[in-house]
Amino acid sequence: VTKPSRTSHSTASSIVHVLRREMMRKGTIIVLTFFLIAGSTVAVVDPPDTVTVTPQDRSVLLVINYNGVATLPSGYELRITLTSQNLAEEHTVSQVHSSSAISISGLTPDTIYEVVVVAMSNGENATPVTSTTRTNPSVPSGPPRSLRMISNTPTSVTITWVDPLETDINDRDGITGYQLRVDNGAWQDIGNIKMYVIEDLSPGRSFEVEIRAVNEQGAARDIDAGSLTVETQSEVPNVPELTAVVPLFSIVYLTWAEPTPFVGEITNYEVSYTIGSGSPMDKQVDGTVRTASYAVTEESAGQMHSIRIRARTSQGWGDFSNPFTFTFQPVATVTLSAEDCDTLSVSYQVNQFPEVNSENSLTFLQNMLSFRITKLTGTADLIRRNIILNAQNRNGKICVNVSTIGVGYRVRYEVDYATSTSLTLGSNTREMEITLPSECNPTSSSNPTAAPTEEVTTTGETEVPQPTESSSPSNPTAAPTEEVTTTGETEVPQP
Repeated sequence: VTKPSRTSHSTASSIVHVLRREMMRKGTIIVLTFFLIAGSTVAVVDPPDTVTVTPQDRSVLLVINYNGVATLPSGYELRITLTSQNLAEEHTVSQVHSSSAISISGLTPDTIYEVVVVAMSNGENATPVTSTTRTNPSVPSGPPRSLRMISNTPTSVTITWVDPLETDINDRDGITGYQLRVDNGAWQDIGNIKMYVIEDLSPGRSFEVEIRAVNEQGAARDIDAGSLTVETQSEVPNVPELTAVVPLFSIVYLTWAEPTPFVGEITNYEVSYTIGSGSPMDKQVDGTVRTASYAVTEESAGQMHSIRIRARTSQGWGDFSNPFTFTFQPVATVTLSAEDCDTLSVSYQVNQFPEVNSENSLTFLQNMLSFRITKLTGTADLIRRNIILNAQNRNGKICVNVSTIGVGYRVRYEVDYATSTSLTLGSNTREMEITLPSECNPTSSSNPTAAPTEEVTTTGETEVPQPTESSSPSNPTAAPTEEVTTTGETEVPQP
């Protein structure tokens, strides 16, 4: 019979430790009887020389030393068990480490734990090493509750709240104060209170307010703050600023800017437009729209036009702007005439460009006058030409060579405006007609079935002849031949 080995002693000690824990749980007295067992000696598993436990707020750091070195012997494993004093928690970690510095997290702050370290090797256990530690108090881990706004003005809001749950406070003395921030700004201490007035806010805006608790260990983490969206009251808005007036042929386009400073969401705009001594033409548009147009007649040319604008928020209508007045005349004057029997002329005179009433007005990218000349009896354009208008190109004349066989011509013209904000104010088309003198068309009455004249399409400054259909139905692809029509004593070649 051999004497008891250290391994047998370690095994017995482990049993005692386990039973002692059960006695803690159940209050049971247990009598142990040990027998010395004959047999060969089993390899000894040495317990750690020292176990150093360093508490933190939600974790502990253990350093296990063998022979003064924080390294486990080869083949050793560790089983570490932490049990809270009130038996509400138990954490068990089994690890094989070349370094025996082990951190165990997920613990409750400010809580006493029993720490048991058991070294193991080849299925045998060393004598458990037991110690007690207490995790550090922590910053609060829960948000303030029942956070709400109880009143507001155009420049302030009042909020209230209650403390976090006791289980979230995590210290021995409780909450010592609170911190607040607005729209992710800097945190500011506001004292140990549960109602606060946030001042110096802008009217009619929403703000994100956060509150977090503070204790002796410091302020709660950002993720443990309570948050609330608050809104200040709106005010009656200031006057909108008219930015551009664009008179076309029979339409006046208006644009304006949102009132400043911002005092609340604009729900509506109202435009009051007066011509001469007539009654105001009032028009309301949605608050998201900042353009309007008014149809005017040529009879209003030379009369004084007056424009006023006001805005509305949830608090009511603001004041009208001061009248913006101007004398209306069409943006351009165009005349069509016959220079001779072969030439039409289109003369244009630009009367005015967009009136600007603000340094922040819209930038107009292009003012373009477009011409299209068409036969009265046809649909194909004889000429299409675009003229970019600017201060150096306010007037001019276009001469067009046309065939005189026909009854007359039509000119359509329009002015387009575009802006740097991709706002297309649109165009306004006008039309006029001209019939050439009878001496320019000597064959029109005696030969109503004469072949059509050659039409010419002009793009920019280039005139491109358009071929006519052949008079021979059996050869549609043949080149056109010249025909001669004789009426009385005059022979007129027909292309």
